[in-house]
Formats: sequence, structure tokens, C-alpha cells
Amino acid sequence: NVRLHGFWAVIPVYVSFLPTAGASLLKGTRRICGTLLGGIAAVICILANPGNKAAFFCEMILVVFLGRLSQFDSRVGYAGYVFSLTWFMVGFSSLLTSETKEEMLFAALWRFVFTTCGVLITSFSSCFIFPEFAADKLDRASARMLGAVSNKLVTTLDSFYHQTKALVGNDGCSDDDEVPPTPMSDDREEFGVEGFQSMAERASLLDDAKMETIVFGKILLVHDVTKRVLENQKLLNQVLRDGLVLYSSLVLSAKHLHDPLASQTLSPLLGSIRELSKAIKTSADRIVSCLYDSGSTPGMLEHLPDDVHVKLQECAYNFGAFREEWIEDVMTGGNRLQGMRGTNAVRLYHTVYALAMFAERWNTLESRLHNRNAPVELVDAQLQQQQQQQQQQQQQQQQQQQQQQQPEPAAQRALM
Repeated sequence: NVRLHGFWAVIPVYVSFLPTAGASLLKGTRRICGTLLGGIAAVICILANPGNKAAFFCEMILVVFLGRLSQFDSRVGYAGYVFSLTWFMVGFSSLLTSETKEEMLFAALWRFVFTTCGVLITSFSSCFIFPEFAADKLDRASARMLGAVSNKLVTTLDSFYHQTKALVGNDGCSDDDEVPPTPMSDDREEFGVEGFQSMAERASLLDDAKMETIVFGKILLVHDVTKRVLENQKLLNQVLRDGLVLYSSLVLSAKHLHDPLASQTLSPLLGSIRELSKAIKTSADRIVSCLYDSGSTPGMLEHLPDDVHVKLQECAYNFGAFREEWIEDVMTGGNRLQGMRGTNAVRLYHTVYALAMFAERWNTLESRLHNRNAPVELVDAQLQQQQQQQQQQQQQQQQQQQQQQQPEPAAQRALM
């Protein structure tokens, strides 16, 4: 049996030995499942229609259709191809050879046994002899993305802060003994390309990393930080997209800060912009170091002080409150933006909105990677913001109802 069927153990070594342990496990598991299901389907067809070529032709069409259709499901993939191949190898042997039913059944069984042995050998070699884990690659790719986003935004925020402060002449903002940053550069296209390349790289590692987490998570070969990174890949993509939006908005708004009213309007937010830049830098340095370490050093994120979370939430709250005041001023016909060009007003509004969204999104990501609840200060600030929004909505509804009721008496008097 080994001499006749042993080559089925060699094939998985060629097709399932892949660069990462997760990829080898995933493809090997799919090969085992496809071999098992294809062999069972072939045995059923042999027992139902022994030697019937017309029936086998119809069954072949059905099996090929099902195997090809299942390949389009990312959860099945390679298993669909192996399912069809195994059915052909086992099923057509009943038409092309003179073997008995028992011999064909044993051939299918030995094929499954040796395929499983080959997959086990390949998986063991990939995991323990040549260990290269997709989960570690995912950590490093996520760290590179967060580092690139934070570096780009910190530099841009500092440039925007110094440029606005120079135009406003605001001496009330806290000064650091730092050399003002270089002028802001417009690298939106390059930044966008790098960001979406990072998305594609991390998406290609997701399935393999999930497989490693399932198999090795219980024996502590995959750290908790890696599991959180895997669970929050969607949030990481949102942080990247919000960072791209914020960077583009800052670059465009910086070109129009020479409008005196524009720079004066943003002057109350200079302190929050500066604090946001510092908080992002502190947070990013700690998170990136932890992800490059893959969480193997315990407590790296636990040393991140709570005031970073508080500063991030305070900045998000300040930006949101400023935006709400701006909207209220426009709705009530105030003169706060009087004299500013409409396009400049829209750009500045979008910049403030992008600042609030990014600060909130980054704070959420940090909290999830840290695996802790938000401090009490953050919860209180969120509750206050929600209450203010509800009060504003109620006031707007009351004003609309009053405006709808006022024309009715005048119309009635006109009719009389």
C-alpha cells in the first residue's frame, strides 16, 4: 500500500509548503477537506451507478459545476478544486480499471490517509522547523502603516499650527523650544498610494493569520496583542482613510490661511491642534514599538499614560464643539463668518470635521489595542456632548414648529 499510494503523501509537500505557517495550514486543511468530500462523493456515485458511463457523465458535469462554484467562496477556495480532482481520480478508476468495489474503496481510503500524513508533515515543518508566521507579518505591516500615518500627520499638524500662529500673531499659545517645522509639502498622491498598498498587503495576510490564531492561540504562540490587531483590521483601515482625509484637508486649507478671517477663525483651536499632534506622536511611538515586538514583551501598552487618552478625547470634543458653534452661527444668521469667501469657509469646516473624526478614531483604536475601557473623563465628555446635541436638536425642532405656525394667522386674516 505504501508503494502504491505513498506518492499521495509527497504531493502536499509540493503544493502546501508555503512561505508562512498560516498559509500552509490553510491550504493543507482545505486539501484534506476536499480529498475527504471528493472521495465520499466518488464512492457514492460508484455504489449508485457501477459501470454506468452515461450516469458518470452527468455526475461529472454536476461535480465540476459544484467544485468550480465553491471555489468562488473565499472560505472554500482550493478545497473546491481538490474536491473535483479527487472525484475524477477515484470515480473514473471504476470505469478504466478492473478493480473490485472493495479495492476502489481502499484506494480512496489510502489516498485520504496519505494526503493527511503529507499535510501534517508539511504543517509541522512550516510551523516548527521553518517558522514564519503571517500574524507577525500582519503586526509589522500594521505598525508600518500606523507609523507612516502618524509621522505624516504630526509633521503636517505642526506645520499647520506654526503657519496659523504666525499669521494670527497669537502669543497666548504655549511655545516649545523647537525649531519650526519645514513648510508643508503636498504629497497626497504618494501618501494615498502607500496607504492603499498597505491595505492590500494586510488583506492578503488576514486569512493566514486567522488560521494561525485558531491553531496556535491556545498554546500562546500567538500573543493577545496580535489577536487584537487581527480583530481590529477594519478599524485600522478606517484610521488610515481618516488620516488621508485629514492630511488632504490640512494641505488644502493651509493654502488659504492668508485670508485674515480664516486664520482668526481657527485661532481658538491652535492649542487643541498642538495637543493633538503631541498625543498622536506619544501614542503612535508606543503602539508601533509594541506591534514590532508582536506583544512578546508584556505590559508595553500598559505604560501608556491615561492623559494621552484624555487629551485625544478632549481634542475631539473641542473640535466637535467648535464645529457645532459654527453651524449654529450660520443657521441663526450670525456674522462670525461674514466677509470670508464661501469656499474658504467650507474648506475650514471640513478641516475641523476631519480633525474631530481622526482624533476620535485614533482614540478608539488605541483603546481597543490596549484592551481597556475609556477613562471616566472621556465618558463624561461623551455624555455631555450627546446631551448638548440632543438639546440643539430639540431647539431646532421647536423653531421649525414655530415658523410653521406663524403664517397661519396671517393667511386667515387675508381671507377674512
